[in-house]
Amino acid sequence: YYLWLGLGFHGSFKLRPKQTSASFYFKIAIGKAVNELIQLSGLSRTKFYRCFNREMGISVHRWIQLQKARAIRDAASEPEMTVSDLRARFDFVSPGNFVRYCRNYFGCTPSQLIRRCNMGKPVPIVG
Repeated sequence: YYLWLGLGFHGSFKLRPKQTSASFYFKIAIGKAVNELIQLSGLSRTKFYRCFNREMGISVHRWIQLQKARAIRDAASEPEMTVSDLRARFDFVSPGNFVRYCRNYFGCTPSQLIRRCNMGKPVPIVG
């Protein structure tokens, strides 16, 4: 599963020569997101974290977790989505880990999340 990250850098990030736009996009895998972003930015790890936090207003890790939670919530609203399908799509190894994740980020179990999403009820991200 991939996320698209669009960041507008206002002179704080030095772009590689092949990147000519001040705003560009990264296609990142959730599991390897931070290292891929750092590599693509061409910055040191410390500078990248500092610049990202300044541009986005939150830490890299927190941003990735929120993007993952949004993606899970969106996938849960797909017709005929099951808990097993959702867990497999987002690479949760054990059902227990997925239940804990959903309780932490949505305040409900995976089956409750799917039910609420399919009923059209708003499901805020609380974690």
